[in-house]
Amino acid sequence: MKFLLIFLLMPLGVFAQKKHHSPTITFFPFGYYRTETSLAFGGMVVSFFRLNKQDTVSRVSNVSTSFTYTLRNQILGDILYTLFTKNENYLFTGSVTYMKFPLYYFGTGTNSQNTNRVLVSQQNFNWTARAYRKISKNTFVGVEYNFNYLFDVFPLKNTPFEEQLRTSEGVNSGFGLLFVRDSRDNMQSAKIGNYQEIAFNSYHKIFGSKYNYLTLKADVRQYLPISTRQTLALQLLGLFTEGNFVPFHRQAMIGGEFLMRGYYNGRYRDNDLLACQLENRIEFSRRWGMVVFGAVGGVTDRAYKFDVKNIKITGGLGLRFAIKPQNRLKIRFDVGFSEEGFGIYSGLSEAF
Repeated sequence: MKFLLIFLLMPLGVFAQKKHHSPTITFFPFGYYRTETSLAFGGMVVSFFRLNKQDTVSRVSNVSTSFTYTLRNQILGDILYTLFTKNENYLFTGSVTYMKFPLYYFGTGTNSQNTNRVLVSQQNFNWTARAYRKISKNTFVGVEYNFNYLFDVFPLKNTPFEEQLRTSEGVNSGFGLLFVRDSRDNMQSAKIGNYQEIAFNSYHKIFGSKYNYLTLKADVRQYLPISTRQTLALQLLGLFTEGNFVPFHRQAMIGGEFLMRGYYNGRYRDNDLLACQLENRIEFSRRWGMVVFGAVGGVTDRAYKFDVKNIKITGGLGLRFAIKPQNRLKIRFDVGFSEEGFGIYSGLSEAF
């Protein structure tokens, strides 16, 4: 089993005012166990607020930070934010993450073999910042900056992938253009609306990047309310890269807690990816709910070479518990199945 974990995530304290526009700050401790990490534990702080207290039109802004430490001396820390200005005229999102975390690498392509996997020790620092300007209702254009630094890459056994892995070390730095249409009623757990994103990024030596390559992302999501307690959620995702060499950790990949649950994170990776996932979200009460999900997708070195014979299929189900029902902030516990076994995932908010 890829993941064996025990997850506990519950608020220790909430500092909130009764009025909806007043800020709330909540601390959550958590712990889990899985094969690769042994016992892991940490904490998260989440704050919801409005930048303008008189603003009743824009959605609620939020900032969160978390830290995880494992008994194998692995570390993961991040800061995430989403900020809406008055009337949502401007939107700012971003993240800063640091990871000292071994991950399995299986090679590139849809025919990579599980028997060839190698555990790779690595450290990774990533900074992403986005700024949007509203041009019409729910529609934004913007710019993006991505900085990624991969270092101390070391395969923990002899592998033919060693040269590719070590060559990927270094800085990836690039700027991009964004188009986003977002009519979701809630960013943590939408019940109605849609989300469409097109993002084009250029990584180049003039920006300080080690390698020159281009990326294109197309992300379309639709949320359809079947009833007051049931929502059908659909996501179509395409990721495309172009360049003489794309570092292994910057390639498109399937698996993990957000896409193609049931496969190990990065089980299949290549230059291009096409995927679709569907969820049926059902609420039993104000706090409890469940989901049933399925996904299809695959990777290829060029999109025009995509072969339906190589499509991977996953499915599963999960439980939901709303720790802050007014903001739809939920703990999710999912079990995803694939032809190679299953994975268990826990986290905050929905997968998409």
